[in-house]
Amino acid sequence: MRPLDQSLPLKLLIAREAVMEYFRPHLNANDITEQQWRVIRALSEFGEIDIGTLSKRIAITMPSLSRMLPDLEKRSLIRRRRHQTDARTALVSLAPKGRVLFDAMRDHSETIYRDIQRIVGRQDLRALQAALNHLITALDSAREQKNDQARPPQDSPPQRA
Repeated sequence: MRPLDQSLPLKLLIAREAVMEYFRPHLNANDITEQQWRVIRALSEFGEIDIGTLSKRIAITMPSLSRMLPDLEKRSLIRRRRHQTDARTALVSLAPKGRVLFDAMRDHSETIYRDIQRIVGRQDLRALQAALNHLITALDSAREQKNDQARPPQDSPPQRA
């Protein structure tokens, strides 16, 4: 087995923690968790979105997201409603108070990003983003290909035992 310091999942977690050490004080000062900020941040960009898509885009499982949304709604930071034509689909969007919170936090968040960029270097940060995007795309593609190969062809007749 490879040495622990070469474990990709562990390296990614350690890198995430190093980055979040810069953001946590800002989140705590605004009484918002990391996951709640991801929801607010995403809704500021995507507008209204179904919770299944939101879950995938911000890497929060559906059960966790489903437990988190009532609190955000109770705090008047988000709005939830049922889809007009599909009652099984819940849509979420930023409420006015959530927009105010996002706007209040945005500038300081960008300052933190600039600090990290200054420390790491603009080119290295861009290269890291590109490498992470490549990793995500390559692994997603390989997983989809593997899943496609495991599925029986659509046009084949059902097998009888």
